[in-house]
Amino acid sequence: MNKYFTNKHEEILSFLEDNISKLVKLKVVSRAKYKEYDEHYFKYLTADNIDDEVRIRFYSELTEDSYEWLKNKLQKALKENPGLTENPIVKEYSQLMLGEADTMPDPKFTDLLSCEDPYRMTDFVCFFSNNLTEDEEDCLEQKPEEELLAMIEDRLYNHVEEWIDDLPHNDLKVLRELVNKGRMKAPVTCQKLLIEQIMLIDHSLSFGEDEDSEFIIYDDIKQAVAPYIDSAIQRKDENDEGFLEALFLGIVNIVGRIEEAKAREVMKELLPQAGRKLTSEDVDRFFDHSMLVKYHRGSYVCQPDGDLFSQIEDSFDWEEEIRDSVKPFYPDDYMDVLAHGEYPYFKPHRMEERAFFSFLIGTLKYTNESALSILTFYYCHLQNPDYDIKDMVNELTCDVRFHDAKQVKIAIDIITLFCNGIPKFILKGNTSKQFS
Repeated sequence: MNKYFTNKHEEILSFLEDNISKLVKLKVVSRAKYKEYDEHYFKYLTADNIDDEVRIRFYSELTEDSYEWLKNKLQKALKENPGLTENPIVKEYSQLMLGEADTMPDPKFTDLLSCEDPYRMTDFVCFFSNNLTEDEEDCLEQKPEEELLAMIEDRLYNHVEEWIDDLPHNDLKVLRELVNKGRMKAPVTCQKLLIEQIMLIDHSLSFGEDEDSEFIIYDDIKQAVAPYIDSAIQRKDENDEGFLEALFLGIVNIVGRIEEAKAREVMKELLPQAGRKLTSEDVDRFFDHSMLVKYHRGSYVCQPDGDLFSQIEDSFDWEEEIRDSVKPFYPDDYMDVLAHGEYPYFKPHRMEERAFFSFLIGTLKYTNESALSILTFYYCHLQNPDYDIKDMVNELTCDVRFHDAKQVKIAIDIITLFCNGIPKFILKGNTSKQFS
């Protein structure tokens, strides 16, 4: 049996098989999710029986996801209807699913890391270690997985004060709320926090399209950061680092990929416009220590959502001729940069963005937050050269509010102007309009 698994799954599935109809009727279980859980676990057992490591890992993760979904569904039902705890079947099911803390412990951060590629684990050592030399970083690649995990665990739990200041300001504020509350509503955004990327926090599973996902934090991380979180945020506030982080994110969200030295230069040139008591030395200090910069190590820095940027980076090979013929656009308007460095949603700053935002609010009647979320969604998805603009047009013009072809044409014109007026990563920060 896989070391990250427990025989508890068999007991839970056996109980569900005997009581599924009653539990579904009480709305503490979804029949479809039960079947999915059962199927994933069966496939895991099959793979485990023949020592198929790839399928073992794949189906163990799917089984755990299904279990977590069912557990969260149960917890939500009990929260909304506490009287269910008096039902003997629900009570027994709850004991199986939730149990005592020592029967089904929450995974530790390093347990999650153990499923990662060894090269990925060397990155984690670097994230939580300051001032490693290039030779020291190269040596990490030669170390066995167990030693890397031990190094990460030591840095993560025993040296928090040495790395917590390197986390971004927004990330620290989310961590503080999670330390205080255990979970919080996750914004509907394409932007990812760095602490999501490096798995210091996770998402709960939502139960349907109309239900919010939540950020959650594992107990070991919570206990590690709790004593240091307030003082770290206070230092960020005093040093105005949140502003520097917004400038950095704005630059990479416009240009996509930029040489680190050039990014430093652009930030320093933008500082006088801001009218703040920040110096070139503050910028250098930020680049030397911020995990936002560390996350993409090398001679360049880029948009911090690894999944998003990897889609675009994959396209650079076959777009090499265009890429090499385009002169990079380095932003010189700090208000434009800040608007694209906001979290969780970009703010509409450029004329095309403001027109699109007004269309979402005025014509489609979205709330302010929903309109910002949609603007950010399309800004990010339009960075992918494979994204079909026709999909965006169809999604936004199928509304019943469009009564005639004239209204549809106006909407399409606004959408087209937005698509051609936002910076493109593959065009090095230029817009399609500038490049045409």
